[in-house]
Amino acid sequence: MKLIENTSDLAQLCRDLHAFDRLAIDTEFHAEHRYIPKLMLIQIAAPSGEVWIVDPLKVSPRPLKPALETRTLILHGARQDIRLLYHTIDLKPGKILDVQQADGLLSSEYPTRLSTLISKHLHQDINKDSGLSNWSHRPLNQKQLAYAAQDALILLQLAPILEDQLKQRGRMEWAQALGEELCLSACKQHQASINDWMNWDVIPKLSAVEQHILRDLFHWREGVARHKNRPVHTILSGRIALDLARRKPSTASEILSNRRIHHGLIKHNGHALLTIIENAKAKAKLQPLLTRQESEMGRLLHWWAQVLSQSLQIAPRIMLPDALAQEIARNGLSALQGWRRDALSDHLQKFLSGQIGITVQDGKPHLAPLSAGK
Repeated sequence: MKLIENTSDLAQLCRDLHAFDRLAIDTEFHAEHRYIPKLMLIQIAAPSGEVWIVDPLKVSPRPLKPALETRTLILHGARQDIRLLYHTIDLKPGKILDVQQADGLLSSEYPTRLSTLISKHLHQDINKDSGLSNWSHRPLNQKQLAYAAQDALILLQLAPILEDQLKQRGRMEWAQALGEELCLSACKQHQASINDWMNWDVIPKLSAVEQHILRDLFHWREGVARHKNRPVHTILSGRIALDLARRKPSTASEILSNRRIHHGLIKHNGHALLTIIENAKAKAKLQPLLTRQESEMGRLLHWWAQVLSQSLQIAPRIMLPDALAQEIARNGLSALQGWRRDALSDHLQKFLSGQIGITVQDGKPHLAPLSAGK
């Protein structure tokens, strides 16, 4: 294990990395009170068994970009790592294998902790006690460094096992496509959770204007949070956003009729909030962003994916993300693209046409053919 804290060691590391086709990557960061977490360490492990720990508080990691973007990168729960490396060094990986996703393509469980994957596939236990260390404190102690190094090294042991199983089941290309999908999503300006409000039970009960106000409020708070580098909920909570969408206040005093709204929100953002509300109210013939029928179909598709996952051994959250379920509810089978179209279109066509239904056998839900006329 080598700690990289100066430009000369970093330059040598960049040269050394070109000897390897694949590398394992892990990061340590502090996410508290920030929109973009603060990067504290980058751990890089090579198939040779070497591990380098780059300290971005001591040396800029930007020179790593050319070496990392041309190699296959192995990660676990890679979204935040990729998002952070994109923000820090403008890294857009060419190819990744996320072992968490890989396991989700082989079982109905996802997301799964790294320690669980290690126990499941390597029959080992690892110590995760240092995960919430204060990584900003320098110098780092040996226990912290050992913890940081082990997570990167263990990924190189996990990857071949999962890749063998993926190849045996003809799913290696699916894993590669999922990696590309994850990279594109992680490198977007906004957080992956920006549209999570669409899954709230209350959404189809709102009017078209109320839905549009809510969407615009969440997009606004995302931009403010990014600009100020603060968590989105500290800008505007979901509860307050929903209240504003429902009440559609026209003045600052009307906003404050909700006793839970702090005067500071009006002082700093009152004009922006009122403008968003008025702009939506002024638009003619707005269409709902999510209808009751689409919501109900999305829920049905969710349960279908839960049941199908048991037979296909693909985690339902990988098989059918919430956003895709909504798109299918809106546009039908044409919403399925890429590997999901190959894996799911036949199953989904039979379900949507009524040939297959969810039944209960021995107290458990199953997908089974439906008798004619039912």
